[in-house]
Amino acid sequence: MQIRGIIPLTKLNPPKEKHMMLYSNAEANLILEQARNRLTLLSKGFITLAQEQELDSVEQEDATQVQNLLTSIQEADMSGKMADMELQLIVEDTNRIWEEVSFT
Repeated sequence: MQIRGIIPLTKLNPPKEKHMMLYSNAEANLILEQARNRLTLLSKGFITLAQEQELDSVEQEDATQVQNLLTSIQEADMSGKMADMELQLIVEDTNRIWEEVSFT
């Protein structure tokens, strides 16, 4: 099902070969930097919250996922490569947590 007016990513930039990357290195780096910035803010929020009160199970799970995502980004930086699917999953998870978590 396609929502009217929304173009699937594969139609915007279809790969010419099976193993061709959908993102240039510059695009992937920018996407990862934006995700890293959000995750860092979330991590700091969880640290502050944990100092004030014990995290409940959902907060603890989100805090753990934030740290796992930051680790994935760090590993990608060190290796210099990341598959498009892995990049997409990091972005989706980061956006989900960013929208769900509120420290106010």
